[in-house]
Amino acid sequence: MVSMRQSNIERRRARDECREKLSKHIHQRLGIKVKAADVRLNPRLNDPYAWRILPGEEHSLSRVFVKNLSDHSIGTFRLLCREIGKTFEAVLSSTQSSSLDSIVTLSVPEPSFSVMINELREENARLYQEVYELKSKARVESGQKKLVEEENCKLRSSQM
Repeated sequence: MVSMRQSNIERRRARDECREKLSKHIHQRLGIKVKAADVRLNPRLNDPYAWRILPGEEHSLSRVFVKNLSDHSIGTFRLLCREIGKTFEAVLSSTQSSSLDSIVTLSVPEPSFSVMINELREENARLYQEVYELKSKARVESGQKKLVEEENCKLRSSQM
């Protein structure tokens, strides 16, 4: 019986851990349960999920998602485990057909990076407008206060 090299055992353990984390992420983000063994970096057309890389991270991660998970090194498995949900996320695929034996929908999906970014941009614009309006109001009130103070000074000096 041929024993496996220690490096192969470690690589397999890291790959299995990575598959498990990716599977949990898909479940948490989309409410879709995918067996760890069925998780793919380059999902098939009938898989209900796809991967979205956060804008600005495409260059560093795009090469990872064109290969099969089993073709990567331990370093890539660690990178994926560290960056999942930070620089890339699971999203619903455009074709949502699924194989029922490996996938079950369980919960409502969380908002994606894009949705969150758009919401934050809208809130920033709203807050910017609010700050602008408050500054304008403060300038007007400051001007009115100055006029009242000048009028008070004139009244005091005329009474003396």
